[in-house]
Amino acid sequence: MQMKTILTASLGVVFSLSLGSIALSEALSTKTINSTKLSYHRSSNWEGVASGRSETFTMSCPANQYVISGGFETAAEAANSSEGFTVIKNSFRTSKTWEVRLRNQDDIQRSVKLYIVCVN
Repeated sequence: MQMKTILTASLGVVFSLSLGSIALSEALSTKTINSTKLSYHRSSNWEGVASGRSETFTMSCPANQYVISGGFETAAEAANSSEGFTVIKNSFRTSKTWEVRLRNQDDIQRSVKLYIVCVN
C-alpha cells in the first residue's frame, strides 16, 4: 500500500456542515460559532491515481485542531471510459487526520484533491 500525504492550503469554499443544532452554509476558510472555530482546508495540488491502481491519501489538521469531516473531489478527464473511482475508505485515520483510499477504475490516470474540516 502506497501512502501519500498532501500539503494543505486554506481556501474559501461553499459547503454545508451541521454541528449539533448549528447549520453552516457559506463561503469560508475559518468561522467561529459559539467559541468553536471551524476551518476548511483543501489540498493545493492535484494528485494522480494511475489506471487500475489504488492509492491512499491523508490530510491533517493544524496544531490544536481536530478533524470532524473530510472528502475529495475529482478532475474531469476527457477520453476515458468514465468508470471513475471506487471509494475504499473515506473516514478518520486519527483524531487529527482524514484518510481517503481510492481505486481508479478508469482506463487512464485520474486526479484528486482532498479537503478536511477542522475544529478547535
